[in-house]
Amino acid sequence: MYRCVSRLPAYGDKELRSTQLQGQLRAHVRDALPLEFDRLAEGMRGRLEQAPYVVHVTGLRYDERDLLFVALSSMFGDVVDPYCHSRSQLVRRLSPACDRFVSGLGVASEALHTDGTDSPEPNDVTCLLCVRPDKNGGGRTRLLDIDTVRTKILPSVSAETVQVLTREPVPWRIADALGGDRVNAPVLTDCRLRWLRDAVAPPIPPSIDRALAEFEASLAASSEAIDFAMSTGSLLIMNNKRTLHARTTIADRANSERLVLRTKVWQRTCL
Repeated sequence: MYRCVSRLPAYGDKELRSTQLQGQLRAHVRDALPLEFDRLAEGMRGRLEQAPYVVHVTGLRYDERDLLFVALSSMFGDVVDPYCHSRSQLVRRLSPACDRFVSGLGVASEALHTDGTDSPEPNDVTCLLCVRPDKNGGGRTRLLDIDTVRTKILPSVSAETVQVLTREPVPWRIADALGGDRVNAPVLTDCRLRWLRDAVAPPIPPSIDRALAEFEASLAASSEAIDFAMSTGSLLIMNNKRTLHARTTIADRANSERLVLRTKVWQRTCL
């Protein structure tokens, strides 16, 4: 696949935001092996609709211009940076040196969460490409799907918490770049998860706050999450509406060379 894009011109971030260009890149990759590409795409889409709602591909060659990563991400819909401000990127580079800390919670990416909770409608798919793992083995990937949350996590919390998680509209804070304000939606429905503890907008009613704190503690204590190390050239594609994800602690963040790329995808027809 790398050879399919290696001779293409380099495109800037602004150009890669074009869904027309994304389609052209995808078609360029497909033209090399159309039958294999179509089988791969169909199989991957099918896996995102079945537990654990993830696809893990290994052995990819890193394309430093991001063309292959954008082309593969666009197999699932439109690759979008919803914020569109001067510091945002279509392909986000995640490194331990840029970790975000949350008071009382620690490193945000180490707690199980879904992406896009600060968007009115979160992205359908999240794609992660490992460029370099942590040399000391830190930053392992953790995944917990919606089915396991229902069968293993909910029975471990109180009935009141289950009621809040599944019935109460929780106020989610929307990013200023997306209009600010808030959106009210439950944490868990029959087919969707929406969760990032610090994305809940204050003031939080005491009954909801207690329920969210119990849910967060239950997730943190759970041993049910899938745990594995991403290697160089591995691509993880997640159904963001049905899978929580996190990474384990990296002891020496300042000197870690771990680098993971991320794209967010909105489907034309949601999963």
